[in-house]
Amino acid sequence: MFTQLCPLLEEHLREEEEEALPLMRKHFTPAEIEKNVVAKIMRTLTPDSVGTFMRPMSRDERRAFARQEKIPFFIRWILFRQAAKYERRVWGPFQRECLR
Repeated sequence: MFTQLCPLLEEHLREEEEEALPLMRKHFTPAEIEKNVVAKIMRTLTPDSVGTFMRPMSRDERRAFARQEKIPFFIRWILFRQAAKYERRVWGPFQRECLR
């Protein structure tokens, strides 16, 4: 649904997946990527960015993602609460007002 609203975002994400990620994996170790990319992204996440990221995922997809990324239970609980708040505060009103 979101990519239908935002084709430029879809193009950007496809480019990241098809070009940037393979290059990162070719030139950097997983530990280097974790330290220099993932950790920096995680430090800058806001509650709204967490909500934006997790909103399209089902509950099972969120759990699978958390297991894959080895996110501890308590941190998962915080992230999932942030996603639920975002759903209520931002996405729900947006859908009611803009996507009728």
